Amino acid sequence: MPSRRIVKIFTAHRQREGAGFIVTRPFPSANLKDADTDPFLMLDALGPTMVDHRSPGAPWHPHRGFDTVTYFKRGAGAHQDSMGNKGVVKEGEVQWMRAGSGVIHDEGNPGLTRDDPPRPSQGFQLWVNLPARLKMSPPDYQQLTAETFVWRDYVAHGSQGTRVKVIAGDLSDGSDGVRSPLNDALSVPVMYVDVDMKPGANAVIPIPAGYETALVFVYAGSVRVFNGDKDAAGSPANRADCIVYASDDGALRLATPAADEYAPSEPVPETPTTDDLEREAREYHGASLLVLAGQRIGEPVARHGPFVMNTDEELRQAFADYHSGKLATVKAQETKH
Repeated sequence: MPSRRIVKIFTAHRQREGAGFIVTRPFPSANLKDADTDPFLMLDALGPTMVDHRSPGAPWHPHRGFDTVTYFKRGAGAHQDSMGNKGVVKEGEVQWMRAGSGVIHDEGNPGLTRDDPPRPSQGFQLWVNLPARLKMSPPDYQQLTAETFVWRDYVAHGSQGTRVKVIAGDLSDGSDGVRSPLNDALSVPVMYVDVDMKPGANAVIPIPAGYETALVFVYAGSVRVFNGDKDAAGSPANRADCIVYASDDGALRLATPAADEYAPSEPVPETPTTDDLEREAREYHGASLLVLAGQRIGEPVARHGPFVMNTDEELRQAFADYHSGKLATVKAQETKH
């Protein structure tokens, strides 16, 4: 199976979002054009971090013109929106929300009081663009349980020491196919896989034909990535690095260093700090990463803040609709989680 070529490797930037929490954001980025990530618009990685009752969330804010896919690896997140949905996205669960013509929602840390100790939190939010014909479609929402997205050993194409969780798309694990239930909700064919690799592991992950965009985001440990078929040595990619692949068909080849190549690391305390969790992710023996791939929509992108449309005029209309109350209405802005 041919291997895809690598276009670039760069380190994601960090920034404040919402009411002040920190995210690691590989894209959008000055390193990339919109076409490089099409149909994906944004990926935010939250944590790993410790949260308590004072930790900021993302208070009520609008969206129009795209889908969001939120996945909690650790901890949980509270959600309420103008469609009337309210609940908690628990560890391992996935939330899909279509902003479509317009939604207003609130995101926070659920059930934490002054008396509760801090707890770990780690999650990812992916924005997936909508084609022009669906940007003004009715908003929608689904929350899928952790049992829907199970870890599976991945042995296809000679892979070893690797397990995968298919959040969106299809992937053969070497015995049978894994198909995400999220596929029926998404309007654009995409692949979104959480991959965990032990020390000394290797993985060959085929990208479906016609998926021009392919990206890898490393969120723990380090991995070697290979640039096409003739690259025998590979290039290192560390925590917070993003790998952008060429649009040619082929698989992604990945490998982790052998166990004896890792420096000893201190165990994380029973009551960790955010710095402890950051160190654990940085020094992780193996690699944890997200694989994203999809068919490009190939339409103009006009974006500003929470809105993503096709033209500047549509953007101005989105802001006007929001400020006039036409975009969406929240019946009771209850922020208690």
